Amino acid sequence: MKSKAQGLSLNTIIIAALVLIVLVVLVIIFSGRMGRFGKTLTEAEDTEDLCIYKGGVCKESCPADELIYGDFRDCTGTKDKCCKI
Repeated sequence: MKSKAQGLSLNTIIIAALVLIVLVVLVIIFSGRMGRFGKTLTEAEDTEDLCIYKGGVCKESCPADELIYGDFRDCTGTKDKCCKI
């Protein structure tokens, strides 16, 4: 018996299923995980300019060899120098 109908080969079906799985995984990665990654980067930027994260403490004055140079958000006002702990 000759069949006149066209059919998809098994290889085509397997490749289509794999492509669909990869697309679903990519959507999950970029929708859920990228939000967490962006939040982590924002937190790193927010803490980058804090004296305490450079290993120091804010004081009114300290010796030159203990001074950590930079513009730190937490060292404003009367305690304007970041000194090594």
